[in-house]
Amino acid sequence: MSKRQRKIEDPIIAENDSKNYSIHTLTFRARLTKREWNSIKEKLIEFSKKKKAGYYKAELKSKRANKKINYNIASYFGFNMISLLSITTKSLDTYYWMDIKVNPRWMFHRNNHPFVYIADQNELVLCYERIICFLKETKIKEIDGNAFYIQRADYCVNIDLEDREHVKEFMRLMRKGVHPYKSKRMMEDCKTGKRKVPTRDSFTVYTDGFEFSVYDKQVQLSGETGKYSEEEIREAEGIIRIELRVQRRKIRYDGKKRGCDDALQFLFHAGDIAEDNIPKYLKMAYGSGRFVKLKKAKQIVTASGYKNKTKEKMIKILDRASKNNLQDAKVFYGKDFSKYLKRFNNLNISPITIEKRSRIDEFPGVLQLTEYKNRNYGS
Repeated sequence: MSKRQRKIEDPIIAENDSKNYSIHTLTFRARLTKREWNSIKEKLIEFSKKKKAGYYKAELKSKRANKKINYNIASYFGFNMISLLSITTKSLDTYYWMDIKVNPRWMFHRNNHPFVYIADQNELVLCYERIICFLKETKIKEIDGNAFYIQRADYCVNIDLEDREHVKEFMRLMRKGVHPYKSKRMMEDCKTGKRKVPTRDSFTVYTDGFEFSVYDKQVQLSGETGKYSEEEIREAEGIIRIELRVQRRKIRYDGKKRGCDDALQFLFHAGDIAEDNIPKYLKMAYGSGRFVKLKKAKQIVTASGYKNKTKEKMIKILDRASKNNLQDAKVFYGKDFSKYLKRFNNLNISPITIEKRSRIDEFPGVLQLTEYKNRNYGS
């Protein structure tokens, strides 16, 4: 599977029929009673022995009396993971669950689609149907498919920028973004290990309820030594992955807005729900306008019909974002920042600008790229 050769245009705009957002990984969860948990545990052990597959206990990162058992038979059904969890709270109440983690690419296209692949709508529904098959084959009758809800969903979209030069400059822009809502920037050890720095290969922010991340897919695959083939890594050249990872509260909220009563109905609407959410986060982080160089951005602001005082503040925002990042400007201007970002949107430019020495003069806005340079479904 070789990377197709394409001509680079500047700015990057190309026609693409697909503009769908989707989910690349999701976790189904079912609440159990203690009796159901113990009964299902024995049935999974029995099935594991039958298939000559093991199981193991995994420690959860908590001081509470928690237990997690992972079963290797997950791969037999195309699941990433099957787990039984029991968690004891500070009040000594114990709760029991079964988790099933699913990646449709792993389930349906392990050998015929690259790791950049994102599921289509039909495959999300088929993942749920595979759970029904799992319950039947393992003779689990304590619960049925209706017991499962979606605990976590990783919404995503791919952008294809085609080569390393464009990806490198684009990621420099992305790392300068505003932190949506009250999120914090993900940190990692610096090269010397003496302090924490923002993630170098991604723009990743988080709260208790979500993680939002923009990253270079090829760098991510390359960083996991020995896990991916050279062919898979080549296939990811030029690919930017945008992800919004959400937990149960957000999933339930979005499901209710769409009138979804259960997990299956949610999966029928998953692409639309992802499309409701990811663009909103992108617009908060970068604005909706195109990316240009600082000099041109200042010229556009100066030539606008805004009042001189407004222009002066917008130029100061451009300088702050250029020197540091757009989050710095947001903190400096506080509540007034959002109205200035809207004014940049009205001029169709982002306050984040391309480096002066870059050979790239302009990028379309991120929202345009997700539509016209979308590449979710492999080659």
